[in-house]
Amino acid sequence: MKFESVPTRTKKKVLNATVELVATDNRAFELVGGNGFINLAQTIFDVEQQMSKSQNINVSDLLPHPTTVSVSFCGISLHFLNEELQLYVFILGCYPYDRDNQSSNQIRQFVDAKLLEFD
Repeated sequence: MKFESVPTRTKKKVLNATVELVATDNRAFELVGGNGFINLAQTIFDVEQQMSKSQNINVSDLLPHPTTVSVSFCGISLHFLNEELQLYVFILGCYPYDRDNQSSNQIRQFVDAKLLEFD
Protein backbone atom coordinates (compact mmCIF):
# COMPACT_ATOMS: atom_id res chain seq x y z
CA MET A 1 0.00 0.00 0.00
CA LYS A 2 1.41 3.37 -1.01
CA PHE A 3 1.01 6.23 1.44
CA GLU A 4 0.67 9.78 0.23
CA SER A 5 2.68 12.51 1.90
CA VAL A 6 0.73 14.74 4.25
CA PRO A 7 0.54 18.42 3.22
CA THR A 8 2.35 20.86 5.51
CA ARG A 9 -0.88 22.78 6.18
CA THR A 10 -2.56 19.58 7.39
CA LYS A 11 0.39 18.66 9.61
CA LYS A 12 0.34 22.13 11.16
CA LYS A 13 -3.40 21.84 11.85
CA VAL A 14 -2.87 18.49 13.61
CA LEU A 15 0.11 19.88 15.53
CA ASN A 16 -1.97 22.82 16.79
CA ALA A 17 -4.82 20.51 17.81
CA THR A 18 -2.31 18.26 19.61
CA VAL A 19 -0.83 21.17 21.54
CA GLU A 20 -4.34 22.29 22.47
CA LEU A 21 -5.20 18.74 23.63
CA VAL A 22 -2.23 18.41 25.98
CA ALA A 23 -2.63 21.96 27.31
CA THR A 24 -6.41 21.85 27.78
CA ASP A 25 -6.55 18.37 29.29
CA ASN A 26 -3.30 18.74 31.27
CA ARG A 27 -1.73 15.67 29.68
CA ALA A 28 1.84 14.75 28.86
CA PHE A 29 2.85 15.26 25.24
CA GLU A 30 3.94 11.60 25.16
CA LEU A 31 0.23 10.69 25.23
CA VAL A 32 -0.06 11.24 21.49
CA GLY A 33 2.98 9.08 20.75
CA GLY A 34 1.74 6.03 22.63
CA ASN A 35 0.48 2.94 20.85
CA GLY A 36 -2.97 3.27 22.40
CA PHE A 37 -3.48 6.83 21.16
CA ILE A 38 -2.13 5.99 17.71
CA ASN A 39 -4.55 3.06 17.52
CA LEU A 40 -7.45 5.31 18.57
CA ALA A 41 -6.52 8.00 16.04
CA GLN A 42 -6.12 5.45 13.23
CA THR A 43 -9.46 3.85 14.09
CA ILE A 44 -11.25 7.21 14.04
CA PHE A 45 -9.51 8.08 10.77
CA ASP A 46 -10.53 4.75 9.19
CA VAL A 47 -14.14 5.09 10.36
CA GLU A 48 -14.28 8.63 9.00
CA GLN A 49 -13.00 7.47 5.61
CA GLN A 50 -15.67 4.77 5.46
CA MET A 51 -18.52 7.02 6.51
CA SER A 52 -17.57 10.36 4.96
CA LYS A 53 -18.94 9.31 1.60
CA SER A 54 -22.43 8.78 2.97
CA GLN A 55 -23.03 11.15 5.87
CA ASN A 56 -21.75 13.93 8.07
CA ILE A 57 -20.59 12.69 11.46
CA ASN A 58 -19.91 14.62 14.63
CA VAL A 59 -16.82 13.07 16.25
CA SER A 60 -18.49 13.43 19.66
CA ASP A 61 -21.01 10.83 18.52
CA LEU A 62 -18.18 8.33 17.96
CA LEU A 63 -16.43 8.74 21.31
CA PRO A 64 -17.72 6.87 24.37
CA HIS A 65 -18.71 8.87 27.42
CA PRO A 66 -16.67 7.88 30.52
CA THR A 67 -19.82 6.87 32.41
CA THR A 68 -21.03 4.51 29.68
CA VAL A 69 -17.89 2.41 29.31
CA SER A 70 -18.69 -0.86 31.02
CA VAL A 71 -15.20 -2.35 30.95
CA SER A 72 -13.06 -1.73 34.01
CA PHE A 73 -9.28 -1.85 34.01
CA CYS A 74 -6.70 -2.12 36.76
CA GLY A 75 -3.37 -0.41 36.24
CA ILE A 76 -0.45 -1.66 38.31
CA SER A 77 2.68 0.43 38.69
CA LEU A 78 5.73 0.73 40.92
CA HIS A 79 6.80 4.12 42.27
CA PHE A 80 10.33 4.61 43.56
CA LEU A 81 11.96 7.71 45.04
CA ASN A 82 15.77 7.58 45.04
CA GLU A 83 18.14 9.33 47.44
CA GLU A 84 18.19 12.44 45.22
CA LEU A 85 14.37 12.55 45.45
CA GLN A 86 13.93 11.64 41.80
CA LEU A 87 10.70 9.79 41.17
CA TYR A 88 10.75 6.68 39.00
CA VAL A 89 7.51 5.12 37.83
CA PHE A 90 7.41 1.68 36.25
CA ILE A 91 4.17 0.57 34.61
CA LEU A 92 3.77 -3.17 35.13
CA GLY A 93 0.58 -3.43 33.16
CA CYS A 94 -3.01 -2.46 32.58
CA TYR A 95 -5.42 -5.37 32.81
CA PRO A 96 -9.16 -5.84 32.26
CA TYR A 97 -10.70 -6.01 35.73
CA ASP A 98 -12.98 -9.04 35.81
CA ARG A 99 -14.06 -9.16 39.46
CA ASP A 100 -17.64 -8.81 40.70
CA ASN A 101 -17.02 -5.57 42.55
CA GLN A 102 -14.34 -3.05 43.39
CA SER A 103 -14.06 -3.67 47.11
CA SER A 104 -10.59 -3.42 48.61
CA ASN A 105 -10.54 -7.18 49.18
CA GLN A 106 -11.41 -7.96 45.55
CA ILE A 107 -8.86 -5.45 44.25
CA ARG A 108 -6.17 -6.88 46.52
CA GLN A 109 -6.86 -10.42 45.29
CA PHE A 110 -6.78 -9.23 41.68
CA VAL A 111 -3.48 -7.37 42.11
CA ASP A 112 -1.90 -10.27 44.01
CA ALA A 113 -2.87 -12.68 41.22
CA LYS A 114 -1.36 -10.37 38.59
CA LEU A 115 1.85 -9.93 40.58
CA LEU A 116 2.23 -13.71 40.87
CA GLU A 117 2.44 -13.82 37.08
CA PHE A 118 5.80 -12.02 37.37
CA ASP A 119 7.23 -14.80 39.55
